[in-house]
Order: sequence, then C-alpha cells, then structure tokens
Amino acid sequence: MKHLIVSALLLMFWAPGVVRAQAPVLLEIGAVDTVQSTFEIVMTNTVPVAGFQFEVTFGPSGPVIVSTSGGSAEAAGFSLSNSDSMVLGFSLSLAEIAPGSEVLTVVTFDCSNCLETPQICLSNAVFADIQANSIPTDIGPCFGAYPWVDLGGGTVGSDGPVTLVGTGSLESGTTAGIHLTNAPPGAAMVAWISFAPTPFSALNGTVHAFPFSSQLFFVASFTGSFSGATSWPPGIPPGTDIWFQFVVQDLTLVEGATLSNGVQATTP
Repeated sequence: MKHLIVSALLLMFWAPGVVRAQAPVLLEIGAVDTVQSTFEIVMTNTVPVAGFQFEVTFGPSGPVIVSTSGGSAEAAGFSLSNSDSMVLGFSLSLAEIAPGSEVLTVVTFDCSNCLETPQICLSNAVFADIQANSIPTDIGPCFGAYPWVDLGGGTVGSDGPVTLVGTGSLESGTTAGIHLTNAPPGAAMVAWISFAPTPFSALNGTVHAFPFSSQLFFVASFTGSFSGATSWPPGIPPGTDIWFQFVVQDLTLVEGATLSNGVQATTP
C-alpha cells in the first residue's frame, strides 16, 4: 500500500515540472476575517487581465460562498458572480486590470454551521487576456492548517525562513498540494517523503522526514518559491501519517544548505 501512496504522491510533485517558471498571474488568499466571514483574493499580475474564474474549497466541507465584491475587479467595471464554490469575473466593455499587485475581490462566505475555523483553498484558476487567450496562473497556499501540522524545525536562509505549507482536506478526489517560499531564487532543492521518520538535528534545525520513502529534486522559481498539487488518490486508509520536508541549497551559508520546516499530513 505504501508503494501505491508514494506513486500517487510523486504525481503531486512531478506534475508541475521539475523547473517551474513564475507564472504571469499569482492568485493568493489575503486577509481573512473569521468574524465577518470574508477573505481577500489578492492578484499579482505582470500582464493585463480581462477575465477570470477560480474555485474555493473549504475544509471541513460545509461553508459556501455568498457573494463577491470590491477590489480591482469591481474598480475596473467587471461583472462579478459566484456559485457556492466558484467565483467568475469579466468585463462586458472589454476592460482590463492592469499589471500590479492588489486585492482582486473580497469573498463573503456562510460559516453559520462551522464548528471550527475552516481551511480555505483556491484551485482551478482560469485567467484570460482581452483576446480570450489563457494566462498561466500560480496559486498560493491555503489559509488554515487542516489537516496538516507544522512541525517546525526549519532554518533561516539568505531569504528568510524557508517555509513549507501543505494544503487540502486529503479527502479522495480533492486537491492537495505543497507550497514552499523563501528559498534562494533558482536554488536546487530535494523533497523528502517519509512514513516512519526518526527526527534528528542537522543544519541548525530538525530533520523530520528521514529516513525517506522517496526523494525528489526540484529548482525554486526566480521568486524562491515552488508549488505542486494533485488530486488526492482514493484508497489511502484513514489515519495514515505522511511527513514532508525540503532541503534547500543556500551557498551563502557555511553549511551550504538550509531546511524547510517539516509538515505532517494525516488522512481523515
């Protein structure tokens, strides 16, 4: 069974490609107000945007989108609409949102039946230019940690603490991903996946995902980030623990490398 899990998780990392260039659009979750049940969608774009849609998933499931408003989309005259889980924006007058980095829109959701603060994730983003050509888009990490645990143990490199975040509810068929930030631009990296680790001290931090069941090699983008995602495979038993961690090249350090924090995922 573990070999099948490893094969599925390999797809999580491999699907985006070993070398991932920064996309022209980066979509992220901004400020979250859990009292008012709103969260910002922040867009950083290097090209004009004429239309968009993206999905929002909550973990545990239950909350639904109520409305979207404000931000650069409304300021540009975009028509905004939504379903329970999708946001759509476009301009009837062919207006565009100029390159920049600001709040795209604010999403209001219904969390009246929530027993806890939900995890909020973005997925399946489709952005287009004024000729209706698709614009490659990267998606930032989710808000919240369900059902991922940050184990710490990371170290500070030349660009700050290398931070690893796991996202997704780990329910069969839902999107799961890993997102790493603060690596040196273009740095070589190795990712470790472990099912039975023995933590130990190294590189002034703690190695949480060793011995590894699998290791994969990547290169950070020019912004020092990496993201990989996949549809979580069926058949993984509930309560399965999986550990992830990155070792990142950093030639400014005496050790020549730094550690991300470790993250542990437990299937529900």
